[in-house]
Amino acid sequence: MDDRQGVTTVDPRADGLAGERSLPADERHAPGNDPGLAQSRADLKKQIEQKLYLLQFQTDSESHLVIIDQETCRHCPEKWCNYFCPAAVYEFDESSGLNLVAYEGCVECGTCRIGCPYRNIAWRYPRGGFGVQHRYG
Repeated sequence: MDDRQGVTTVDPRADGLAGERSLPADERHAPGNDPGLAQSRADLKKQIEQKLYLLQFQTDSESHLVIIDQETCRHCPEKWCNYFCPAAVYEFDESSGLNLVAYEGCVECGTCRIGCPYRNIAWRYPRGGFGVQHRYG
């Protein structure tokens, strides 16, 4: 065994501990402490996710979904838009009395165009390059 401080390793060619030796701290590889390795893993994970996605969103700075009149939403007894949207984009906030729109997660199915009995939702496709991107579908 080496007298230097470090990690003990075993030589697989030797029987038992006969091939035991120690590596100094500067020769050790500590994956948790290597920022370059952590960044490489993050980059690899991102590349894998990009290749495996089925649904991906490119968020625009402006909404393609607009509540025409919030007063109409306040008086709507059913609040259907909070239930028929498959992406749960709409949420009525009781404290503010506003129907909130999380357009970033819209799957562009168009249900809200026809689902609101008061025709109070203005729907249009997002600008080119923005919105949902489908793969294999």
